Amino acid sequence: MVLNELEYAKKIIESQRIDENHRGSDLAILARYFIYQGKNYKEARKYLEEFCVNNIKYFNIVVDYHNIDYAINQAKKYKITDPINIIITHQEISSIQINNNLDYQRFLFTLLVLAKQKKYNPNKTKFKESPKFVGLYYNQGLKEVFKHAGLKWNENFKNKMLFDLRNNSKHIEMVIPSGSIILKFSSENGYPALIISDFRNIGLQYLKYIGNKKIGECQSCHIIFMKRSNKQILCKECSESNVLMIKRRWWNKNSD
Repeated sequence: MVLNELEYAKKIIESQRIDENHRGSDLAILARYFIYQGKNYKEARKYLEEFCVNNIKYFNIVVDYHNIDYAINQAKKYKITDPINIIITHQEISSIQINNNLDYQRFLFTLLVLAKQKKYNPNKTKFKESPKFVGLYYNQGLKEVFKHAGLKWNENFKNKMLFDLRNNSKHIEMVIPSGSIILKFSSENGYPALIISDFRNIGLQYLKYIGNKKIGECQSCHIIFMKRSNKQILCKECSESNVLMIKRRWWNKNSD
């Protein structure tokens, strides 16, 4: 799940590269981006075809037309997501912290952010609020929650946690058989505790909020990351890019 598709599409255009493991979804985001720029569906298809031919190895418009068809059809159904800021209240934080398990807290915090993001940033072109549930709910799959929370997926841990949160702390309610989760601890009223404007590493943002000293903010891209030392100021990706840039400068200087 890409939470900020607008920024993601810009990165694809800049790098001239897609993730081949997610070709369909990446091309769909690109199609939505071209529509967002004001192009009609015919123009968006032309731009998408040009991108694929120029940047995807062995791409053939005749053979791989279904990739383009899928992307354009998705652009007709969904708008590109450009999330607004999400407010988390002190009351919601207090409810989360009733549970002493830190992994449970990270899960609940991430679940809350994702559910609010879905509610306040609907991307369907003809969106209607679901009449089935009252209040805040999440129905996009728990592996995505674990991923954004920074928790390792484990089936036994997941089942135990859901049991505890549902039956012991009463934080959530499971809707069977749909698998949707109703967040019983959400509260729109109250003073803001923090505002989420960056949807990368949501679980680590919670750890930073509660004062975890191992959490840092990259001085280059501003992502929240887990530090390997107190002196670390760059995330892994920016650190590697920085080393590569230094090597290129050295090479350019000494190859003349």
